[in-house]
Amino acid sequence: MYNLKQVTFNEILQYMKKIIFTLLLGSSIGVFGQNIPLHKIQVIGSHNSYKKAIDRKLYEYLLQEDENVSTLYYEHPAIETQLDLGLRNLEIDIWKDAEGNKYANPSGAEIAGKPFEWTKEMAEPGFKVFHMPDIDYQTHQPSFVKQLQALKAWSEQNPDHETIFITLELKDDKKDPSSKYHFEDIQEINRIIARELTDKHLITPRELKRTKNFVQWPTIDASCGKFVWIIDNTDYRLKLFDKIALEESSVFLNVPFEHPKSGCMIINNPYDDNIPEYADKGVIIRTRADDSTKQARNNDYTTFEQAKKSKAQIITTDYYVPSKLFPSTYKVIFDDNSYVRILP
Repeated sequence: MYNLKQVTFNEILQYMKKIIFTLLLGSSIGVFGQNIPLHKIQVIGSHNSYKKAIDRKLYEYLLQEDENVSTLYYEHPAIETQLDLGLRNLEIDIWKDAEGNKYANPSGAEIAGKPFEWTKEMAEPGFKVFHMPDIDYQTHQPSFVKQLQALKAWSEQNPDHETIFITLELKDDKKDPSSKYHFEDIQEINRIIARELTDKHLITPRELKRTKNFVQWPTIDASCGKFVWIIDNTDYRLKLFDKIALEESSVFLNVPFEHPKSGCMIINNPYDDNIPEYADKGVIIRTRADDSTKQARNNDYTTFEQAKKSKAQIITTDYYVPSKLFPSTYKVIFDDNSYVRILP
């Protein structure tokens, strides 16, 4: 303990500065978030967050056909469980199913020898949440609308939660023209997000202030209880989203800094030299700590360490807890055992 009679004012000041600095670098955002813009946060989250593991029997069958199937052998608990753990980034994939039943009977279920649990739900029309037809089809929630409703319910039960960043990837099958997206599909996705989450729970592109050299986000404190959605597509689907007016868009686009809707980027390689440059301009960037189970199988933290110091604000992983599917102690978490911190 300091004895106030024996120390100078400058010594006390330096001591207080050390305390504040420690808090700023840690997960205790609290009152300090009131004046810190959101692009100064750093969070850890999950990749393909909805995903259950491929059934073991199906996995072993597929592995005999193609050893690369091992890259798909990972799993997550329910999204709400991940949020309870403290993760503040999610990834959701959706498939177009305008009439229903398109994905209700995956062929892999027959090989697995187990009935597909979501056949009834998959019979309904609407956008579906899963990874790959017939092979990697297991999911915690097949309905995009119901997943949004669950996210909103969790948010309202935890109204002071840090901002949750969600990347949304629109999946299609080049061999199946009916799976291709059209502008009306994109408009519907945009409307669904706005309708289910409402303005109360969204930060949208129109709220950002952009100058020639900077993108200004609201503060961390003002952003609590809200979601930021980022489209993880770079092809025709991105162009379709870009047709929606800035004032009407519910989602951010993975676009260059110079774009009038700039604010977010996806740069999966944490060694990319562009990350710190764009981060300093206020762009929120998603990168990866691991990929295709490689780092977890080798207990290799090199990529995660680079992601932490890259200035990317969102770090995604399949292993915020160690895998139960193969021997590994690999776990992506900050040094203070949290998944959220202020960027050092």
